[in-house]
Amino acid sequence: MMQFLHKTILTTLAAALLCVLCLSVESAMAREVSVTWQPDLEDSTIRTKADALKSGFSQAIFDEAVALLPGTLSEARAVLLREQLDARASGAVVGYSELGIESIQDEQGQSIKTLKLDVNVNRSALKKLLKRLGVYYTVNEQQPFTLELVGDSYDAWDQLGQLQELTGVRVRSGASPVMTLSKEEGGVWSARMSHDGREWSELGKDLSKVWVNAWAGFFTRPEAGASMVSGVSLVISGWYAPDGPKAFQQVLSSWEQELDSAVLAHVDMLPDGLVATWRVKTLDREALSRKLDAYLAPRGLRYNFEVLP
Repeated sequence: MMQFLHKTILTTLAAALLCVLCLSVESAMAREVSVTWQPDLEDSTIRTKADALKSGFSQAIFDEAVALLPGTLSEARAVLLREQLDARASGAVVGYSELGIESIQDEQGQSIKTLKLDVNVNRSALKKLLKRLGVYYTVNEQQPFTLELVGDSYDAWDQLGQLQELTGVRVRSGASPVMTLSKEEGGVWSARMSHDGREWSELGKDLSKVWVNAWAGFFTRPEAGASMVSGVSLVISGWYAPDGPKAFQQVLSSWEQELDSAVLAHVDMLPDGLVATWRVKTLDREALSRKLDAYLAPRGLRYNFEVLP
């Protein structure tokens, strides 16, 4: 009877733990940033506190985006990404608090101000944007494609080079997808995309927007993530207390460059301890394995990957 009761209690604890962890979602992350400016400089892009706030939000969004990427951007590509984020990701800031503002004078008596902020960034929304831009999937490996230019679209060659670098794509004859780009009457750009029997198109006067939206049709296909991201079950055993998997869930959430997502599937109680199973998605299985080896082995925990059903 006591053995049955003990097993029931442990099973209930495991189920409760699963419920708690399933409530953990990627929401907002606080980023501390500081902005320094000289209000009296006429050529300064920051002249007021409102300007400083805008600059701080931009920096926080960019810092969070870099942390979410499973790789490192070149300096040139980072500049291009920040321009896109400034234009598209203002809604990623969901709140902020001021940590303080300092004001000093330099040797010439000019005022120097520094505003410190805690900015809450919606990581989930930002990751979706990074995927739409293609940067998330191509940070480590370029996506080949076929580019067909029609009419006088060749006059935008330099801009097209920058857009290709931003998206992480490279021209290769015969590759898929195929993009047909043309400049029509009235300066309207037309981009037609085809891949795997599907076609879609974008129109607009802003080449950058047309390009990004056309490629978003490729990177947001339902099967796009499955083909670019490896999905497996991560099974970890050896815990003797429910706090172990709970603490490890927080650790997994911090491995933003190694993991696309990690969802706890179930917690089982076995005679030799708790076994927790996560459904994980990663762009780099080897990098994730190195993280797991370094963290779990010293704690006497064991793990293995299983193919998702």
